[in-house]
Amino acid sequence: MFIRHVFSRSARRFCSVSVVREAANDAELESLRKSGPMLTNFSAAWCGPCVRSAPELDKLATEFPAVHFARVDIDNTDLEQTVAASGIRAVPTYIISKPPGEEVGRVQGADLQAVRALLEKV
Repeated sequence: MFIRHVFSRSARRFCSVSVVREAANDAELESLRKSGPMLTNFSAAWCGPCVRSAPELDKLATEFPAVHFARVDIDNTDLEQTVAASGIRAVPTYIISKPPGEEVGRVQGADLQAVRALLEKV
C-alpha cells in the first residue's frame, strides 16, 4: 500500500495517513474490485483538479475504512483496458462499485461532496 507522509504544521511532526492505492495493472484492480466495496479514482498527473482533490480523497479513505480506494492513471498503458471499459470521458471520474464489480455510482469532476454522499450509501 502506498503511504504518503504529511507534515502537520500545527503539531510540527510527521504522521502517516492511509491513502489511496495506486493501481499498477488491470489484474490488480480487478482483484481489489472483487474483494469488497471500492472507489476507483480515474485521474492524470497533468489534471489540475485531480491533483488538488487528492488530499481530500486521502481523507475520505481514512473516514471509510471498509471501502477500498484505488487511483488509476488514465495515461498508464497497463490500465488502458480498465479505462476503456469504464467509459472514462473526463478526469477526475470516481466510480463506486460493489463485488464482483457492479457499478453503484459515478461522479465526474472534482465534486467530493457527491463522492462522500455515494460512499455513505455503500
